[in-house]
Amino acid sequence: MEQLKNEQQNRPRKKPSNFKTKKEQAEKILALKGVDYNEWLHSQHEKVITENLSFVLEAVSD
Repeated sequence: MEQLKNEQQNRPRKKPSNFKTKKEQAEKILALKGVDYNEWLHSQHEKVITENLSFVLEAVSD
């Protein structure tokens, strides 16, 4: 768990210079495909959590 905290603190807090443009492009592509951006983003969050659950549980148990 300590490792996770350190990694979060060391991450740059500034968004990449093209973040807004890329987000807008992704939103447009998803809209054309009939996918709501926020629903898609939520599913991406769930995917990251699911794929890393064992890592998190291991970190917490240390």
